[in-house]
Amino acid sequence: MKHTTVYDCSVIELPKIHNRAGNITPIQGNIEAPFDIKRIYY
Repeated sequence: MKHTTVYDCSVIELPKIHNRAGNITPIQGNIEAPFDIKRIYY
């Protein structure tokens, strides 16, 4: 069994929609993120 380490990580560039009121970043699992999203904290 392979052990995952921090060296197996990569940075994912996410889309950002700019607006005068603020920015928003919509994320869909298996589209912007190459994995299923189980839970999000913000």
